[in-house]
Amino acid sequence: MALPDIFQQETSFIRFCRHENGIYEFIFLEASRAAVDHFFAMMAVWIQQRQAEGVMLGDSVRMILDFRSAGTPNIKYVYQSAADLRQQYPHIMRPRTHCATLLRGSFLVEMAQAFNDVLTSGSNDQLRIFSGETAHDQAVAWLLHQEYKL
Repeated sequence: MALPDIFQQETSFIRFCRHENGIYEFIFLEASRAAVDHFFAMMAVWIQQRQAEGVMLGDSVRMILDFRSAGTPNIKYVYQSAADLRQQYPHIMRPRTHCATLLRGSFLVEMAQAFNDVLTSGSNDQLRIFSGETAHDQAVAWLLHQEYKL
């Protein structure tokens, strides 16, 4: 499946990479609301394309959201934007989505992970937060391991 054009556009908000192992990586270049809005606009276009191509439930998506360089965006705004997208497309956001979020080390990591656990309770989605020097490698290993649990 080809990705929508919005994924190939150069922006000052996000750099995108699709890895050979099937992981989609979004590197945030700034922690602004505009960057968060752009990410969820990308997701909305992708969901629309997936619907049009008949790729829906049963398909898994593995992604990394890397906020380490940009810093942590307004968490409340991110979660509200995610909730809005899930409400707009409830049938496509419930497949097996595994998302690893990379943050700079801080006390917020444990709190955010606890909040993620509550948000994903009862769904197929899995969200996990990583920080530290080996965060990216840990995230990739976790995402690749999730493939076998599908």
